[in-house]
Amino acid sequence: SFFPNTVGEKFIRHLESANIANKSYFERLSPKNQEQSPYLTETLADGTFVCAWSTLHIASVLDEKLRAIKALLQN
Repeated sequence: SFFPNTVGEKFIRHLESANIANKSYFERLSPKNQEQSPYLTETLADGTFVCAWSTLHIASVLDEKLRAIKALLQN
């Protein structure tokens, strides 16, 4: 989760568009999309942005997800 006003609209829109719920039926069936697409993107009433993925709790997988988020934030 990101505190209010700490990430830009471009970042939020990118993750919202990647949300598995926004994929087509066949895209949702793809294991690649299930791993890479967040299953939750939500902006709360106070402006906090929440994004969640279903991932394996393995250090290398979590490290890769963190690298991807950092790259998005830098852009």
